[in-house]
Amino acid sequence: MSGLPRARIKLVLKGVCASRAALAIRVAAFLVYVCTVVERPAAAAPLEGALEGKTRAATVEVVVAKPVHDSLTYEKPLPLELLPFGIRNDQYVPIGTAFAIGPNRFVTAAHVLRAAAESSLGYPLVRGADGKARELKSILGFSLREDFGVFSVQGDDSTAFLEVTPQWSIGSAVYAVGNALGEGIVIRDGLLTSETPEERNGDWKWIRFSAAASPGNSGGPLLDSHGSAIAVVLGKSPNENLNFALPIERVLHADAKSGLIDFRQSFRLPIMSATAVASLQRDFPLPQSFGDFASEVDRAETDFFDKAQAQYVQENAAVIFPEGSGSERLLTKTYSEKLLSVITQQDDGTWDALEPSGITTGSLAGGGVIEYGTSAGWTVVQLRRPDDVSVKSLFSDSKLYMDLVLRGVRLTRSVADQAIRITSLGTAKREEWLTDAYGRKWQLRVWPLEFIDFALVSLALPKPDGCAALTLMVPSGLVHATMNQGRFLANLVYTSYAGSLRDWRSFLAEKQLIPEVFSGIRIDAQYDQTFGYASPRIRFSFDENIQDIKPDSWLTLAFSYFRDGKRVVWDVAGIDVSEDHKRSSTVSVSRRVRPPSEFGSDAGADWAQIVSRKGSYDGRPHYSEGSSWISGAFTRGEQGHAPPDAGSTVVYCLTYSARTVMQPAVTQRIHDTIVTATRILE
Repeated sequence: MSGLPRARIKLVLKGVCASRAALAIRVAAFLVYVCTVVERPAAAAPLEGALEGKTRAATVEVVVAKPVHDSLTYEKPLPLELLPFGIRNDQYVPIGTAFAIGPNRFVTAAHVLRAAAESSLGYPLVRGADGKARELKSILGFSLREDFGVFSVQGDDSTAFLEVTPQWSIGSAVYAVGNALGEGIVIRDGLLTSETPEERNGDWKWIRFSAAASPGNSGGPLLDSHGSAIAVVLGKSPNENLNFALPIERVLHADAKSGLIDFRQSFRLPIMSATAVASLQRDFPLPQSFGDFASEVDRAETDFFDKAQAQYVQENAAVIFPEGSGSERLLTKTYSEKLLSVITQQDDGTWDALEPSGITTGSLAGGGVIEYGTSAGWTVVQLRRPDDVSVKSLFSDSKLYMDLVLRGVRLTRSVADQAIRITSLGTAKREEWLTDAYGRKWQLRVWPLEFIDFALVSLALPKPDGCAALTLMVPSGLVHATMNQGRFLANLVYTSYAGSLRDWRSFLAEKQLIPEVFSGIRIDAQYDQTFGYASPRIRFSFDENIQDIKPDSWLTLAFSYFRDGKRVVWDVAGIDVSEDHKRSSTVSVSRRVRPPSEFGSDAGADWAQIVSRKGSYDGRPHYSEGSSWISGAFTRGEQGHAPPDAGSTVVYCLTYSARTVMQPAVTQRIHDTIVTATRILE
């Protein structure tokens, strides 16, 4: 069974997700096949000494070279001396087993070769009893569905190989041979217990056996009592302590001129529970070099994930937000969310932007703040940049960006019993810009983590006070699929934009970073004088007599998705201008939409108060817990605004609030002044 010894080199993450299960669209990659040790049945007679010697000579480890370069920086030197001697001094990492069935003709599991092809650690090698590691020369046979591969080795002159036989019987003694747990070739006995049809069409039968098999056994031979190979060891039953092997006759009768890459599996995106069955089948000529084979695998998997995601989106196009009746509730809401979230479908079929789970907040030197949590299986990060870091620098210096994230999000590398904090991932290996369906500009970056053959994928969105990001840790072979998923999820992000007026001034100057919607928005802040906001939907302004207008005054634009005629747009639905970050006093403008009748009485009652200008929207001063506030409701009118009526569908609520008890006449005057300077244009 293939697989790096994860128990020895383990990544511990808090805040950044490292689990394959978090990536809902993952392939059935090689770890799916990793066996765990099973309970031993009654022992069979051991192989005779001559047979055992021949078996060991014909069985080899499949390995990849340990990474020479580590782009990470740690809080202290790694205590590698705590690792076992064998692991510490081995230049290679074992990923499986292979065995010779003829002169320079080796058999292994297809998922072992696939794992090597997907890896960032370089091409695989085989290591025999002499300890020498030799490169693969050619791929001679391959079937991903049947899970076998045949290959030759550079410079192999060994004459040791196993006899093969298609003959076997239920209940007979068998021996599983392989590089169990990456600690060398071992031979373990058991019984051949049964057969079971292959899952798709029953085109052949797997052999099931009880001999113990462990991670690293994949691709090794299953022998009969005469030392002949009857099958290729592949994996473990998920439901019982029995292991699986492919009859060797399937290998012997395979097409020698053509390999087959064949995927068929369930596929889903983490935004909804719906699934699709996606498939891809591709033949490729044989023999070919491992490099060409790796390119074939890469192209096939890239095509599979691209087509699977496209198929999934097409099949669910009528219901994926913002389409379908399940989207209507969110299209009439505006949230003041704490942290970026991904819009997901709820159990009742509605779409919502729920607060991420497990939100953690940390402080950075220089006034920076980092918050992170989990949404749709991704780690979402919100970074308030330190005072000495500009938004522009976050997106021009990938090392600076991730170093700041790692000051708040604890990422560690475990060595023996110590968890060593990672302080830097270095410079991103890949970065590009993308624009989502709503004109928001994201920077996509990828950092390698060579020591575990993983990568960190980040999609970061510039904001006035820093950035918001989606991040995910995945195996190297899943980077393309993860990037593709991230590009789609970017269209479903719910987030606000906030910062000091000083932040906004520098942010809006970076034209290449700001969303397209800002091309129609004008924010004019003259310190100690006036503040003005203008868009195609509304204009308003006020002066220093209403509240202080300073560089540290705080502006929040609450964005939401809503209908604008026949199309859905992402646009400003709320504007808060506060005297400071503590909201000592705030001028607020919020866009409200008539809720559909099926949304219930509570939504209808609130809307009725708005359009009738009663209760909280009566345009009169109110007081609560030492605060003052006043709010009125308006629609487009001859003077730029007018009281709403029963037929109104879009209403703007204008509110002034202060964290102090003010004289009613003063509160009323401030509100009336703001209303007079407001023009509703939609």
